[in-house]
Amino acid sequence: MKKSLFALAALGAFASAAQAQSSVTLFGTIDSSVAYMTGVPLATSSTSTSTTVATTGSQTAFIDSGFATSNWGMRGSEDLGGGMKANFYLESDLLTNSGQTHSSGLFRRGANVSLAHQQYGELFLGRRGSAYILATGQMLPVSGNVAHQWRTVGNTSIGDQVSNSVTYASPEIMKTNIVGQIGLNNTTNAGDDGQIYAAHLINKSISGLQITGAYNRAVGVGDQLQLSAAEQVTYNGLTGAATRRNLEGYAAG
Repeated sequence: MKKSLFALAALGAFASAAQAQSSVTLFGTIDSSVAYMTGVPLATSSTSTSTTVATTGSQTAFIDSGFATSNWGMRGSEDLGGGMKANFYLESDLLTNSGQTHSSGLFRRGANVSLAHQQYGELFLGRRGSAYILATGQMLPVSGNVAHQWRTVGNTSIGDQVSNSVTYASPEIMKTNIVGQIGLNNTTNAGDDGQIYAAHLINKSISGLQITGAYNRAVGVGDQLQLSAAEQVTYNGLTGAATRRNLEGYAAG
């Protein structure tokens, strides 16, 4: 059996954090609040005439992520010289009411390493935001989950992040940046079933104007996020049988 292995590794980042050429940053948002609410549904009761009566009451409640999603992460960079840097990025959800994280995994928001060069761009390996979703989110004057309804309504892509991904981001050329991405299916003799392809182009050559184009294609995936048993391991989808089909989306703005 022959194996070809191409890997990037960001090792010893913490051990070398104190060195002048290396840096590790801890970042995140913690959003917690306490709210007093009235008119909260309390219970339902049935009278002798079988009429259901809804009752309400007041509540003092702890609220997590009321305005922004609580999260935390680490990112690091080491200067390799000659304009080259090795980077890593980890981002996790944070539930401040319980101290737990998301059921889909500790670093479901991002877990990747990369090599970056000032002249040639940056190559990422690992779980990273979908190039399609990142671009379409910039086309709307809002942020967060509201922007991602673009995907939900059009049913054109799967998930905000792509697992098993290889992503290339070009340097700025004539005020233009291009990103290309593929999410591998990690299965034997399955062709390209279960793979995701995405790309976007952003041009800012005109002052005050951003021109954006994006493309996404998911091959042989389960309908409505109902992925096969093998695919759900890769994409954190739901269980159950589903019709396998292709999803494709285009966007410009």
